Amino acid sequence: MSTHLTQSKQQHIWRKVVSDHDALRSLTAIKREGLDLQSGTWPARIAAIPFLPNRRASTRTIVPPRSSRLVIRLLRELVRSFASPYGRLEAYDPRARVFHMKPSLERETPPKNLEAAADLLEKVLSLRWAIAEHNPQQNEIASLRWEVRFRTGQAHDTALVDLLNVVFEAAGCREGFRMEYSALKKILRNEANTRMALRRKVRHPRSR
Repeated sequence: MSTHLTQSKQQHIWRKVVSDHDALRSLTAIKREGLDLQSGTWPARIAAIPFLPNRRASTRTIVPPRSSRLVIRLLRELVRSFASPYGRLEAYDPRARVFHMKPSLERETPPKNLEAAADLLEKVLSLRWAIAEHNPQQNEIASLRWEVRFRTGQAHDTALVDLLNVVFEAAGCREGFRMEYSALKKILRNEANTRMALRRKVRHPRSR
C-alpha cells in the first residue's frame, strides 16, 4: 500500500481517531477479542485508507507473444552450439560494432545462463497468466475486516463501520465513511468477485 500521506499527517489523524469516543469503543471491543489495532503498522494503515484511490477493479489475461517459442528454440540451439566440439560460434554486436568469438561469448553469454533462461521461459509459457487490479481503498478495507475476523473469530462489522466513519471524518471527509453494514458487505463481495474473476481468467483465458 502506498499513498502520498506523510507520517506526521497519519499520526495527526490517528490522534484524532483515538480521542473519539465511538472509535475508542470500537478499538477496545476488537482488542478485547484478540486484535490490537493501536499497535504495529495498523494505525498508519487505517489512517491512510481515506486517501487511497477508490477506482473500479479490473482483471485481464496476460498473453505471451507468439514468438516466445522461437526464442526458446534459439537459446537451446546456442547452448548446443557452445557444446559442439567441432563448431565455431561467432556473434556480431551491431551497436558496438564488435565481433565475439567463443572465449568472449562464453563470458558475455555463459551457456549455463542461456540454458537457465530457456528453462525459465519454457516454465512461464506453460502457465496461464492473469492479473487483477484491485480497488485500493476497498481492498484495504476488506483486508482489515478479514484480519479482524481471522484474529478474533468474529466480523465486528458494526465496530469497524464506526471506526472507519471516525477515520474518514478525521481525514477531512465531512460525511464520514458514508457506509452502513450493507455497504461494507458490498465491499467484501466486490473484492471476492475480483478474486473469482482472476481465477476464471487463469483457468479460462477467453472468459470475460
